[in-house]
Amino acid sequence: MPFCNSYIDPERDIPSDAREKFAALAPQVVRDPISTHFVRTERNGKACFLVIDMAAIPDEGGLVVLSTDAGLRVSRLTPGTPPDRIWGTVVWYLQQA
Repeated sequence: MPFCNSYIDPERDIPSDAREKFAALAPQVVRDPISTHFVRTERNGKACFLVIDMAAIPDEGGLVVLSTDAGLRVSRLTPGTPPDRIWGTVVWYLQQA
């Protein structure tokens, strides 16, 4: 999945009537606020949001954000993935229904 470098700013990107719901959801999906990023991207024409924790240790087969020569990319972690290419671990994936 290509990675769209679009960080979510709750003040800018979340409508005011939904901010309270977002604030209630955030503690459920954020382990460490300092190392966690909310990113908006698109997959198969549908909007999706990734919660990426740069401090989380990824499991084999899990989704990670890799730093590549072409930029950041979401991929499954395989045994051959160079550890120095792992930018962060996708800990939550929310997709529009």
